[in-house]
Amino acid sequence: MIDHLREHTGLYLLILFWVGVTVAPGPWIYAVLPLSVFLMRQKEAWPDMIMGFLIILILSDMNPGLVPMRKVKTAKYGYIVALSIVFLIDTARFYPISNIFKIF
Repeated sequence: MIDHLREHTGLYLLILFWVGVTVAPGPWIYAVLPLSVFLMRQKEAWPDMIMGFLIILILSDMNPGLVPMRKVKTAKYGYIVALSIVFLIDTARFYPISNIFKIF
C-alpha cells in the first residue's frame, strides 16, 4: 500500500489541487482541468488521465448541497474535450494495439 501511495503521489496531489481550485472563488477550474490533461499527456501518464476522468465524474455527481463543487458539473466538459483532443491527436500511437481486437 505504501508503495502504491509513493508511486501515485502526483495523481493524488493533482486531485486535491482540483478540489482546492474548485472551492476557491473564480472560474479557475475551467482552465485547470484541460491544462492538467495536456500536462499528463506530456508525461505520458495515460492511466492517470483515465483515473482523473473517473474522479471528475465522481466529483461532478456529488451532493448538490456542496455549493462550491457545483462548478465541476460544467467543468467536466472541458476535461472531456481535452481528453478527446489528446486521443484524436495520438490515434497513430494506439493503432497497433487496436489491431489486436480484429481477431475477435
